[in-house]
Amino acid sequence: MSWSHSLPIETRAAGQLAYAFAFVVVLPLLLAAWAVVLDRRFDLPDIGSPRIGVTLAWFGGAMIVAAIVELRMKGGGWPMSPFPPRRFVSSGAYAIVAHPLYIGSVFVSGGLSIAMRNAAGVWIVTPVLALACIAFVWGFEHERTAQLFGARPAAVLHLATGSDERPSMPARISFFFLALLPWYVVYEAVNRLGSPADAMTVASSWDARVAVIGWTEIVYFLAYPIVVFAPLVAATNRDLRALTIRAWIATAGSALVYLAIPIVFEPKPAPFDFAQGRPSTLFAAMLEWERSFNAPSTALPAFHVIWPMLTMDLYARAFPRTRVLQWPIVLAIAVSCVTTGMHAIADVVAGLVLGVVFLKIDAVWRAMMRGAERLAASWREWRIGSLRLINHGVYAGAAVAAGIAIVTALAGQRFLASIVLIAMGIIVGAALWAQWIEGSSALLRPYGYFGGILGGIATIATMSFVHRSGLLLLAAYAVAAPVIQAMGRLRCIVQGCCHGRATTEAIGMRVTHPRSRIVRIAGLSGVPLHATAVYSIVINLCIAALLLRAWIAGAPLSFVAGAYLVLSGLERFVEEHYRGEPQTRVLRGLRLYQWLAIASILAGAVLTIIPSDAAPPLHALSPAGVLWSLAAGALAYFAYGADWPESNRRFARLC
Repeated sequence: MSWSHSLPIETRAAGQLAYAFAFVVVLPLLLAAWAVVLDRRFDLPDIGSPRIGVTLAWFGGAMIVAAIVELRMKGGGWPMSPFPPRRFVSSGAYAIVAHPLYIGSVFVSGGLSIAMRNAAGVWIVTPVLALACIAFVWGFEHERTAQLFGARPAAVLHLATGSDERPSMPARISFFFLALLPWYVVYEAVNRLGSPADAMTVASSWDARVAVIGWTEIVYFLAYPIVVFAPLVAATNRDLRALTIRAWIATAGSALVYLAIPIVFEPKPAPFDFAQGRPSTLFAAMLEWERSFNAPSTALPAFHVIWPMLTMDLYARAFPRTRVLQWPIVLAIAVSCVTTGMHAIADVVAGLVLGVVFLKIDAVWRAMMRGAERLAASWREWRIGSLRLINHGVYAGAAVAAGIAIVTALAGQRFLASIVLIAMGIIVGAALWAQWIEGSSALLRPYGYFGGILGGIATIATMSFVHRSGLLLLAAYAVAAPVIQAMGRLRCIVQGCCHGRATTEAIGMRVTHPRSRIVRIAGLSGVPLHATAVYSIVINLCIAALLLRAWIAGAPLSFVAGAYLVLSGLERFVEEHYRGEPQTRVLRGLRLYQWLAIASILAGAVLTIIPSDAAPPLHALSPAGVLWSLAAGALAYFAYGADWPESNRRFARLC
């Protein structure tokens, strides 16, 4: 039973009213205001027409109304996660999709933004809303629903199971909506953004030597039926599920490259008969058609290579005798990308390399888990009298040194002293926060992420009285923060903090070192655990790439800083769901740090609308900057890797 069902009727009613007011009135108004203010600050392209926007908004609204009616009539409740209905609903809108309320909300947001020609609503607010919905379902609602109602029937559109049974027709059709449609939306969105002014071309002299060969358009076109028919011939649910998940990862990974690395390639002209005023051949006409819906900004990596790589693996599993044709077909399509003039050689090579990564993502993940396990077993310590030096502090020191170097390169050498002081403020804030939240006889010197954020902001705010560069330093640290956190997570793996809860052997990592917190405090020695530190490393490196790109593109400083708080808050909300530290408190169904992640998202959204200067160009890192970075890294090592193990005083020992 949910905790809310045990509340007094008056308290439950008041909570429901407050929840409804927050999500039906306050949140939509805040999103609308956010979109309006951001639209004044950014020159983003409009897409679609008012008619299309109104249609999408009406469709989304109809989904929301249908879901509410179904929950009320069949479930005996309202769409409120803290106050769930008493019966599970699998009819009406819920029979088609598992989460019609969230999907409908995204359609309404995007549709209204298109209808009102609010580009910021299309490009910023609606994607953030979509990510927030995904994070909430992934980080709370999906598991909570399973706890309340147990096993439940799948909606028509659903991810195939991991069984070896043949997929049902709804499972096959679902692929088009769950994998192909998101890819198409992301691909077209990047195309519609256009090519940035500082984009680099990958066209080489080798590309110039390759003439356009019209008949190879047949081979190039072959990719479309291969992809379309793949879900229809899948032999097992397991294969269909794997293809869908690989498609998600490939879409996200390729989109990151498109956005973070501005590379373009203009397709070569198709053969044209100027006398007749038309393409010279049927193949040339097909080439012209191909060029009509492709854009230079989505050339590298060539997704026209990635899709056949993913789907031909499924064909080979469904028809083992055709496996010999798998790579010849993939390579033929890859070559045709160049001979049709649609892609540069570099685009194709990047597509092949990333395609192998996406195709072998399970093996890649297992290799990462084995590496994390070796790192977790690498604890070493040395004694100098009563002082103990621990090897995992090196990762914290390296993270701080790298972070200060990045901030100095972004903000400039003249702020070097302030940059180092801010780093020290972050460390002090992290230590004080963790003492307040989870300090104990077992954890005399823990560190807390949110305390570090508050300590850094407090130090920057104090320095703003000395010089007017608070936003510059805040934004520079926002770009460096995900790099610092990613490197610092290596220490977490060795120390055993920030660890995950139990999971399956297929995706988990095992820790057995007796010094690890996983063994000493959580008692989970040898148990497969969610590698939450690795999750954090991967996502933070992605965030760092996007924020660095925003800085180089000259985005407003406040937007860069706010975007970090929003993106890291979304990541942290999901990560905390998979964490397994016994000392973390749970409040109203959410972990304490999930509440703080929500606060981070809200604070970041507010920060993005504050007027500010554009991010300045990058600066060269001087020898003095390197020395200061190394010195600060040494101090960070002492804070995170040196202690007095025989002492019971506050801050004395790490373990």
